[in-house]
Amino acid sequence: MVFQSNLNLIESHNINSLKTYSLAVNEFADMTFEEFSSKYLGSENGEFSQLNIKPTYLDPTNLGEETEVDWNKKGVVRPPRNQGLCNSCWAFTAVSAMESALAIFLGQKELNLSEQELLDCSGDYDNKGCWGGWSSNAYKYIKEHGVNLGNDYPYNSKAGECKKDLFDKGPYRVKGHTFIPLGVEHVVTATRKQPAAVSMAVIPAFMFYRSGVYNPGSCGTTTNHSVTVVGFKLDAELPYFIVKNSWGTIWGEKGFFRIAIGKAQGTCHMGSSVYNCYPQV
Repeated sequence: MVFQSNLNLIESHNINSLKTYSLAVNEFADMTFEEFSSKYLGSENGEFSQLNIKPTYLDPTNLGEETEVDWNKKGVVRPPRNQGLCNSCWAFTAVSAMESALAIFLGQKELNLSEQELLDCSGDYDNKGCWGGWSSNAYKYIKEHGVNLGNDYPYNSKAGECKKDLFDKGPYRVKGHTFIPLGVEHVVTATRKQPAAVSMAVIPAFMFYRSGVYNPGSCGTTTNHSVTVVGFKLDAELPYFIVKNSWGTIWGEKGFFRIAIGKAQGTCHMGSSVYNCYPQV
């Protein structure tokens, strides 16, 4: 019954010629959204709602400079990995953005940093392993303790005890991270320099995204997933961000998706909680 319900959703969506994106049956098709959320999504980030500011939003498609950026094509984005049955998107996003920063600023390409270390060792920074966390808190841990390579501290989709023989010995560090002001225009500006860690709101249809520019009518009011913005195209008929996910390369456009930029805080709140990190030289 669950599969049939999801199949009905997918087919009814795809026959609508006005939709700018398509859906497909995938590994999540036998799961309810509640089951999916408990295994793959986190809780509301909350940080952006605590900031007592009233931003003035600008048109993100009229900011000057280049209208198209794709860091993946520039060879500084590692292939999407799979978080598995663990709410660890926050760790994957932090690592993904940091890997790109190391490649861009220090020329250290092809690095595979350890998400598992963040799951196991950053609990003192208010991260909760497979029960959620924050990319900003991951950067606080990495700044103070460094992070190891994934080959040395491999991922297993489970939160466990921190490996004391590797703790505080990670050779890769950040000197800090920056909170990007509210508004998708600031995400565009930040992404011109490097990929950015972003929180977004996921609704049921996004589980089955296959291709195209994702542009749902509404995504609710809270963010529950972390992803990495790796580019944008402002002069497209429907301007969009290019985003790296952490659900493997079978999902979406080989693990990536495109999402309409929108205005203000953006489609699915893509402009509400955004960070850039800066590697330690």
